[in-house]
Amino acid sequence: MPSDKDPKIFVVHVKPGSEDLLVIKILNKAKYFYNKPGQLSIVSAMSLKKKFPGRIFVEAFSDSDVYESLSGLNDIYFGKKILPLEL
Repeated sequence: MPSDKDPKIFVVHVKPGSEDLLVIKILNKAKYFYNKPGQLSIVSAMSLKKKFPGRIFVEAFSDSDVYESLSGLNDIYFGKKILPLEL
């Protein structure tokens, strides 16, 4: 059973059509910072663009980790809140 200590899945609104490229950029950024002082604390990122166009999903422990992983990337709508997905 999931617990409070497990990471949450956050929904991020992005420009439609750029979902896959943004997921690759986020994962490459996490790989680059792995085991470095500024390590990103995300678990995964995924795109389900056929079912949810204009959205990507980032698995992390807090929303600040998600914002940190998205900093410096284009085609992200920061005007909309990044919320955890309620199951």
